[in-house]
Amino acid sequence: MATSAYRSSDDPNCYLLVEIFRDADAGRLHVESDHLQAAITALPAWLAEVPQIVHADTPGDGWSRMSELKIEQ
Repeated sequence: MATSAYRSSDDPNCYLLVEIFRDADAGRLHVESDHLQAAITALPAWLAEVPQIVHADTPGDGWSRMSELKIEQ
């Protein structure tokens, strides 16, 4: 799993958390983990509303070449 967190420059109370899992099993193990269960118990005291989630499955490793850039060799 890889995780990155970003704070909005427009709204200092708005954060974006990106989590990447190698497969569905890794995601399931994360959801079932003790640390996430502890966070789910603690988070309501810190949040104004239930977070929105965007889920996307990507084929392969999810990476593609940058189409705007060409390198001559």
